[in-house]
Amino acid sequence: MVKIKKTGDEEFLHERTQQLLSQWADNQLQFGKCFVTPGGIEKDKGKIYSDYALSKGWLSKRNPDQITQSGFKQAARFLRR
Repeated sequence: MVKIKKTGDEEFLHERTQQLLSQWADNQLQFGKCFVTPGGIEKDKGKIYSDYALSKGWLSKRNPDQITQSGFKQAARFLRR
């Protein structure tokens, strides 16, 4: 994971990951995997965000293509804002 040193960078990383998490949750509900693109599974795009989500426990450590219940709850909280 990339080291984030500035408070503003940390805040942006957190907020952007939450935004992406809500999109990933929608993908998982529709397609069974959270990283889905028209061409297949998107594994490397936005790795800093998926690494951050993994560190927060929002993605499964056993299967990082799956969102945890904690991740779904966080995505729902983000959408309610």
